Amino acid sequence: SDLFEKVIRGVEADFVHVIIDSCNAYLMVNRRGGEERGPAYGDLVRGYLEEQELERYPHVGVVLSTSGERESHEWAGFRAGVFSHEVLSALSGAADVNGDARIEYSELRAFVAAANLKIEDPRARPDIF
Repeated sequence: SDLFEKVIRGVEADFVHVIIDSCNAYLMVNRRGGEERGPAYGDLVRGYLEEQELERYPHVGVVLSTSGERESHEWAGFRAGVFSHEVLSALSGAADVNGDARIEYSELRAFVAAANLKIEDPRARPDIF
């Protein structure tokens, strides 16, 4: 896919973090038109990434704002996407639970989950895979 050809392949860094905050971000790593039945979306994302040879890039992590054909929300108060604000807040140190000055994916996942805990509709909550 273009994600691998144009973004990931050419980057020479010890660690690469791809963060996509857009409506239907999930479609960057999955095909349009899939039914919302069967394996969990996380399993679909992981399966697709494996097919795209992500294992060839063990230094790359991918974080998406949507887990399906869904909208990502923006707020004028943040002047950005809500998910982007949450991720930037987490990366600024708010998610550093163990105090090592590094944000792990597990800490990022927990921070975003906690920030969205009171959202009643699970379809409106972002998932981090």
